[in-house]
Amino acid sequence: MNEARLSARGLVVGQVENARGVAVTAAHIITVPLGRGAGPVPEIAVLTNGMGRYKTPSLIPGLYRIRVVANGYRVIARDVLVKRRRRSSLNFVLDPR
Repeated sequence: MNEARLSARGLVVGQVENARGVAVTAAHIITVPLGRGAGPVPEIAVLTNGMGRYKTPSLIPGLYRIRVVANGYRVIARDVLVKRRRRSSLNFVLDPR
């Protein structure tokens, strides 16, 4: 991918914790494009690190739904608008099942 196209993208970063403020590690962060603006991208999955943090790969600007799936917790999802050349922050607090 050329540098101009890459610089026109954005990304999402965030933290996943439980209700007590403890980082949730190895949570699946699934990013799904919504609507026309996000482009023809399949869903993308990454894992939270040892501190509960995540970072998506660079994304075409548009609306996305981010779903968090972690063992022992309820699935949670929120929408985020990814803007060109911006880093959006989206944190999650998980409830136990």
